[in-house]
Amino acid sequence: MRRVPPHWRKAPLTLLHHRPVLAAVVFGSFLVALAAASSPFFTAAAGSAALRDKLHEVTPLAAGLEISYIYAGGRFGSTEHPVGLHTARLDRTYRGQLRGVPLVGPPILTTIAGRLQVTRVNDFSVSDNVTLAARTGALDHVRRLAGDPRAPGIWIADTVADTLDLAPGGRLQIQVTDSEGGAKVVVVPVAGVYEALWRRTPRPYWVNFTRFIYPSVGRTDRFDPVLPATFAFVSQAWLERLYANVDPGGVEQDWEFPFTTSAPLLPDAKRVEGDLVRIRSRLRGERQLTRGEGAVATTALPTAVGLAEQTIAGVEPPTRLLSEAGALIALIVVGASGVFLVARRRSEARALFARGEAVSSFAARTLLEALLPSLAGGALGLAAALALIRVFEPRGAVDPGTLVNGTLAAAAGVGVGLLLVGASAGVAFARQYEVGRRTHPLLRRAPWELVALLLGLVLLLRLRHGGGLARDKATGISHPSLVSFLVPLLLVGGTATLVARLGTPPLGRAAARAWRLPLAVHLALRRLAAGRGVLALLVVTCAVALGLLLYAQTLVSSLRESVRQKAFIAAGSDAQGTVDASQPAPARFRFPVTRVELAFGGGRIGSEDGDPVDIAAIDPATFERAVHWYSSWGPPLASLLPRLDEPGPLHILVTGKPIPLSRLSVGTRQIPVTVTWVHAFPGMTANAPLVVLSKRALARRIGADTLDVQWAELWAKGPTDEVVAALRARPAEAFYTTTAVAFSDNPNVALALRTFGFMRALGIAAGALALFCMLLYLLARQRAQTIATAFGRRMGLARVTAAASLALELGAILAVAFVVATGGALLAAGSVVGHSDPLPLLPPSPVFAAPWLSLVVLILLLGCVAAIGGVVASRRPRDEALVEAIRLE
Repeated sequence: MRRVPPHWRKAPLTLLHHRPVLAAVVFGSFLVALAAASSPFFTAAAGSAALRDKLHEVTPLAAGLEISYIYAGGRFGSTEHPVGLHTARLDRTYRGQLRGVPLVGPPILTTIAGRLQVTRVNDFSVSDNVTLAARTGALDHVRRLAGDPRAPGIWIADTVADTLDLAPGGRLQIQVTDSEGGAKVVVVPVAGVYEALWRRTPRPYWVNFTRFIYPSVGRTDRFDPVLPATFAFVSQAWLERLYANVDPGGVEQDWEFPFTTSAPLLPDAKRVEGDLVRIRSRLRGERQLTRGEGAVATTALPTAVGLAEQTIAGVEPPTRLLSEAGALIALIVVGASGVFLVARRRSEARALFARGEAVSSFAARTLLEALLPSLAGGALGLAAALALIRVFEPRGAVDPGTLVNGTLAAAAGVGVGLLLVGASAGVAFARQYEVGRRTHPLLRRAPWELVALLLGLVLLLRLRHGGGLARDKATGISHPSLVSFLVPLLLVGGTATLVARLGTPPLGRAAARAWRLPLAVHLALRRLAAGRGVLALLVVTCAVALGLLLYAQTLVSSLRESVRQKAFIAAGSDAQGTVDASQPAPARFRFPVTRVELAFGGGRIGSEDGDPVDIAAIDPATFERAVHWYSSWGPPLASLLPRLDEPGPLHILVTGKPIPLSRLSVGTRQIPVTVTWVHAFPGMTANAPLVVLSKRALARRIGADTLDVQWAELWAKGPTDEVVAALRARPAEAFYTTTAVAFSDNPNVALALRTFGFMRALGIAAGALALFCMLLYLLARQRAQTIATAFGRRMGLARVTAAASLALELGAILAVAFVVATGGALLAAGSVVGHSDPLPLLPPSPVFAAPWLSLVVLILLLGCVAAIGGVVASRRPRDEALVEAIRLE
């Protein structure tokens, strides 16, 4: 039996004696696995997070199944439609249909008897309208102002109690329609009074009944909203007794089966969605057969699942592209580690070559040596990919199928990297005694970097004309295309190569004349001049890595700044609330607050036939302190607002492009105006220009009620949660509160933030790659540096001088790479920002925001790396290390 040679027996653990090579293999495999696995993990987590966000938005009751049964009436007492409500029979039927569907809880029953007129007993002088209803647990989800929930009777809103001057213990008279079509009067005691639901923001418990609580007209509509009748709550048993002898036609009963989990995996949610959709279709068919009376089922779960799938469709292309690019860069590092392995073990490789070892044998043994480190690095990369998801998508989850796919992708990447280590080591082994150059001089001297620069400039022009985004035809979602990622790489890589090529001759001349400079500078210049090809490769690699990092960071900072400005435009300030137009701004308020009246389409340019404009009537005295203002929107508010109250023609601020405007038509009046044009203003929309004027100045000219609006808005500035609480409390008592922070929850914004955040994460990994390349540069020179340090010490070279010279050398390399990377990244990002608007229907246009803080932090970090590298590389070598270095040289 043939014995296994010692080199092969020791191969699995050989790299433990060559720690720099071990670190290179482990780190390269780590990056490969991280890049390969992060795309499927991130895509699945983004979809899961989108699903969770949407479920949180729609709430469990809307995400589940709502079954609404409408009584047709008109056949009261027939065999097909027995007397009274069918509550018990319908409850058994619907519970039976939902039995066995996972993640769906028991139902909440609601019976709505319709809009009815109520008065005091035997007093018809004052009346009000209510929506008579019974709902499971309703009194636990209102703010009870007076009364005992255990007392029998009806619970009315405070607005009804104030109108009818009723309190608990009083009696209320309700008029309903009996079976003969006549009016029937029912007297019921008042058990309690609760705060009207419209006074507070929508709560999850009432999500399916907002049409009965809040105005049906949105904020951007040109008509003022009208509040519906408030609920009057009674028990279900009381309604059953009432409709035992009263026509139930028009009565609506709702069974809400809630979706019981807020964090489902997407495959589980899709299975539940399928069950609910089948039940909904079956109920729709039954209703068509009855031709009138029957059930209608609705659920928001398909919307949530659809949003998750759209998120995956939007995130997957750019993340896959980024992952493939990152894996390619990491494979280059892995391949370099194979060459580095041969360089570090040059004497051993030469001896084996002289003994006639085959290249294939050396490559195979190198592959075996790198097997365990590659597996370890791959495992760490897989774990880091999962940890990365926890950082950037903490609300997302990865299902088992995706976990398997990500693991297989990481294993495939590590396998390719392992083969590349063996192949590169074999090539380096075969070429270690070759001399001369095989490349033609013209090919060596050809300015290939100009080709990269030219291609980068062409793609940059394409970016400026909107060619940086790709649109998914199935979903309509836009995402960054290959062009948007190639531009910074080509610009930075080409520029760095050109700088390295053009800078080599001047660097050589400077090194030759550097004897007059301080010794540390002289030594640094001499080493840089001798670096040549290795130095150029290091500059290009570091510049490309830093350029990708800064490009991603610039896109993220610009996106966040754009969303922040859009949010303040839409919300007015940190928070806003709606109040009655007759209600003035609170005299005492804990935070800066201002009152604004908005009339959408409330004016015309010039005459009554002119183009429509929106009008915002503000209080200039309180406006500046209560809002956020950006210089890109226009001149400072301190110079704009005082002019609004000046005598003479009415002075107004108008958004948009300047046009001739001397008169403003409001209602039937035409008002002479003077105009200051601004780019943007809080409260504006994309539908029409916004005219901003002083409410007092307008009232002095043509009357205080000219805008004729029912509602006004309070805009307040301060910590969001505290401001919202203050707006809802007395004396403001605002409802319909919205915040600027809520705009970041928009699905399109979340999708863009996820994509660019993932890009930034890979950019950080690329930045780490630059530092790793710097480490390889130092290790490649370790033997020569050891000898140079030893001889320098014997000649009186101080350690401080040696460390300073090395730090200057590393600092110069990183400084050139940083300058080139910053210029290319900012130029490319500036072209992409204008075409990456996640909310194109909301003004203003996207803004470019350079990441100044990140630049400062990166400068400090690179300075520390250069200083630490200089100190570590200049340390005094051990005697045995010096002897070994001299022997191997």
